[in-house]
This record gives sequence, C-alpha cells and structure tokens, in this order.
Amino acid sequence: MTPKQIEIVKNKIAKIKQTLAAEKRKFGWYDDSGIPDFLFEWTIILFKNGRIQEAEKKALQTFCSNTYLFDKYFGRQIIQMDKWEGSNLENSSFTTYLDYPIEQAELADFSKWLDTVFSTQNFITRSNTFIDIQKRLKTEGDEETRLYLENVPN
Repeated sequence: MTPKQIEIVKNKIAKIKQTLAAEKRKFGWYDDSGIPDFLFEWTIILFKNGRIQEAEKKALQTFCSNTYLFDKYFGRQIIQMDKWEGSNLENSSFTTYLDYPIEQAELADFSKWLDTVFSTQNFITRSNTFIDIQKRLKTEGDEETRLYLENVPN
C-alpha cells in the first residue's frame, strides 16, 4: 500500500473506533459486532495490521456469521445450503451488502492470504463442523439437543 492509502485506512479505523465508542456510551454495548460485513472488514483490518492469528479467528467468525460471504468476495457461485439460518444476516441474500470486489488492488495480499487460510485443515474442519451443526439445527426438534448444538464452540 502507498503511504496515502495507509493513511486513508488509518482514518477509516479511527472513525470506526469513534463510532463504536459513541454507540457504547449511548447504548452500553457494541451494536453491530455480529454483522457479517462488519466482521469481514474487521478481518481485513487485523490482517493489514499484521495480527495474523487474530485475523484467522475473525475469518472463521465471519464465515460462521454468513457462510456465503466469502463466496461472494471471491466471485464464486453462491449455492443456497439447506441449513438453519437464525436471521436474515445469515442467508445468501445478505451478500448483496458486501462491497469489496476481489479485484481491488489494495486487497490482493489479503485475498491471497485468505485463500490460503481456507485451505488449512483447521479451517476446513471447523467450517465443516459448523455447517453440519447448522444442517442438524434445521430439523432438530428436541429442545435439549438444539440447546447443546447452539452452544458448541466454533
């Protein structure tokens, strides 16, 4: 990134922090911390700041918040899965809100890294486990089993 681009990103980060601090003062909690596109941006920020392990964790959290988001980012065909989606934030139509094309030059290093993360055994295992749980939740009628499945750590 050029020094000007770095400055732009730092300014965006500062504005986001100011907005979050204001929301916390107003509401007493972080209002948008689970929105998939916000988590996606958080992953980029962590990666760009060299916080790779945290970025890997945030990438998985982003995936779990919307399993279709990264397909949209990489320009892959989005195939609707037959799984439980607890809100409209989790379904494939939410991907229309992602406004980061993979062709964006400033994100080339991030894209390459992210693609590598997706091919790690850890990410494959954890994402497959998450999808399997979501599929079970769609049809599970037993309340105790559902509660257990909803609380399985990612």
